[in-house]
Amino acid sequence: MNRDTANKDSSLVSTAKELQCLKSVEREVLDWFPDYIVNAHQTGQLYIHDLSDRKFNAINSSLLNLKQILNNGFSINGTQYNEPTSFSTALQKTGNIIYEVSSNQYGAVAIPEIDTVLAKYVEQDYRHIQQQFKVIQDYDQNHFEYHCMKMLNEQCLCAWKQFEERLNTINNGNAQLPFVTLTFGIDTSMFAKIVASNLLQARIEGLGKQNSTPIFPKLVFIYKNEIHGEQGPNKDLFEKSIVCSTKRMMPDYLSVDSGYVCEIYEKYGKIVSPQGCRSFLGPFSFDNDIIFNGRANAGVVSINPVRCALIVSQDPTFVKGDTEKFYQLVDNSIYLAIQVHNITREHLKLQKASSNPLFFCEGGCYKKLLCDDTLESVLEGFSWSIGYIGLNECSLLLYGKELHESNQFAIEFLSHLKEQLEAYQKQFNMMFSIYGTPAESMTYSLNQKDRKQFGIVKGVTDKKYYINSFHCNIRQELDPVDKMTIEAPLFHLSKGGRITYTELPNVRNMKAIGQLCREAMKLGLYWGINIQLDECKDCGHSSEFFEHCCSECKSTNIVEITRVCGYISFRLVKGRSRMNDGKLQEIEERVDHVKATQSLKPLKNNDIVNGPGLRVSVWLNGCPHKCKGCHNQQLWDYKPSIPYNVDEIVKLMCTGIQKDLSILGGEPLAPENVNITLKICQAVKQILPDRNIWLWTGYDYEQVKDFEVMKLIDVLVDGKFIQEKKDVSLQYRGSTNQRILNPLTGEVLAKYM
Repeated sequence: MNRDTANKDSSLVSTAKELQCLKSVEREVLDWFPDYIVNAHQTGQLYIHDLSDRKFNAINSSLLNLKQILNNGFSINGTQYNEPTSFSTALQKTGNIIYEVSSNQYGAVAIPEIDTVLAKYVEQDYRHIQQQFKVIQDYDQNHFEYHCMKMLNEQCLCAWKQFEERLNTINNGNAQLPFVTLTFGIDTSMFAKIVASNLLQARIEGLGKQNSTPIFPKLVFIYKNEIHGEQGPNKDLFEKSIVCSTKRMMPDYLSVDSGYVCEIYEKYGKIVSPQGCRSFLGPFSFDNDIIFNGRANAGVVSINPVRCALIVSQDPTFVKGDTEKFYQLVDNSIYLAIQVHNITREHLKLQKASSNPLFFCEGGCYKKLLCDDTLESVLEGFSWSIGYIGLNECSLLLYGKELHESNQFAIEFLSHLKEQLEAYQKQFNMMFSIYGTPAESMTYSLNQKDRKQFGIVKGVTDKKYYINSFHCNIRQELDPVDKMTIEAPLFHLSKGGRITYTELPNVRNMKAIGQLCREAMKLGLYWGINIQLDECKDCGHSSEFFEHCCSECKSTNIVEITRVCGYISFRLVKGRSRMNDGKLQEIEERVDHVKATQSLKPLKNNDIVNGPGLRVSVWLNGCPHKCKGCHNQQLWDYKPSIPYNVDEIVKLMCTGIQKDLSILGGEPLAPENVNITLKICQAVKQILPDRNIWLWTGYDYEQVKDFEVMKLIDVLVDGKFIQEKKDVSLQYRGSTNQRILNPLTGEVLAKYM
């Protein structure tokens, strides 16, 4: 079974045939290149991505100009289509276009700002619905607008669900589901918001009988604070997007508040959308305009700086911090990668536009070509990516420090790479870009080649993978904001391809995810979350499974969906994985940047389990209840020597993202603890009066309602844990007898129940 690409099911005859065909032509493509380039690829100095696909002189990923195709009408296989006259037909034809274009290239198809493109068709539907109601003599005039909008949204949602169902069911001509990315969210017009809102609703509701999580399209929400912030016109759309991300891991979020995308937006009034999972284009002038849509990436070649660092560090004369020889080796690798692109261009420029007619001849491309035209005249607007991997391992080898300890090496490396590519760009008039490679199959392939030559090197080849691009060590426990801050300058240097993410437990804390997202947007990032989305195909239960079986019925007939990096995919389907051993190990070893479990320490920062939003949690020792099945039994004994520093609690609540407070145990209201609990609450409310405090107690409300601390807390969770009433679906509670209450009135807070 081929496990190079998680989105290809090689157990299917059609996919197996396609993979076998591609494998058979690899040697032919390698014959394009001099022996020293072939040797560099085979030994792991270089990684020529999509090697077999190059045989057919196809482009990689594209930013499709869907608006131009739909507006002008188009032809597929000799059949001429007119411009759509409704939203449902527009989406149906968009699906046809995606299948046709994606079948004739090997990377992703991205449709920028799809809400803006399709808004006109929703408006046409709206006018038609109005006319329908008006011909009904006894229609309800008082609720006319309500009924029109209700029908409009129902039609729009239905069309999106059919669109997603098709994209996740039928393979394209490359024997895989079409990799398509849709960006949206910044358009504030009514009909564009209807497009975006129903796209999110379709994703929230899921696919098929069991409401499964779709893999495609990849969704990217374009965020700008003045539009999506507290007073923004699209705040509601952002909040719905967070609901969707919490449940389905998508959309990812692209900031227009700072960084490169912001600079382009402020300078040209245009959004630079990603192609596929992470690739970005630089500005290009055509016909007296700066354009992004209708352009493409022509391919990726990655260098292996880890190998360069291994060669240098194993020299007996090497001294930590001496990188002169390292950069000599890196520069040679860059030179070889540039040669690969130059040779590829010589082949690609001879390709006919008829090889991908919808893109090149029907308006998808920025320059419309005739069928017999070659691609030479449009290649100047395409990017050529130089990828890299494993900067964390390089830093460890060369300086003895990982990126979370110091990101200076990575800044230096990427600045050097930028300088080199700018020089080559001037020399060859090609748009070379720095690309943080997704590293799905490459992460394992290069690691294994280096392990074979250099042996087991701690922190480098003692695992089966290299860490993705500029990312911190995935095994390192990091505060999520610290991780963003460390990676941000590296992200901004890697303009041709980058994404960063936060690893989270599957606890569905929407407020916390929203807080993290806004922080990432302030830093100008392209950011997403990773939560484990596991679904049982026998009982329908969905959660984060452990031991690769359903946590409810113990079935192994499950689907595990996780983030590869910039996109999500299948980790496990019916007991079989489509991922290689290196990527599987990397996923297994990822640690959450926000913890779901209680540590042995009395304080925990960035808790997302115990209350809404990010919180500081305090656990007090000592509990008289000793409930059967309690998961905090280590806190039953009273330990008066444990310090509870109120100043430290307040400091944590003010550091990074503003956080609220949770007090748990043990039993915070036990006689031994009630005074320290009161002291903590008094201090927090005095210094941070706007922060909310949640408190968990095994006592019933009626037993503690007159305690002084009740006047200071905002939410009380009461009652002993009863194992027979345990319900894992409950949020903030362990068993159904427990209540979430207003501590002043005893009223049940239904929104949390």
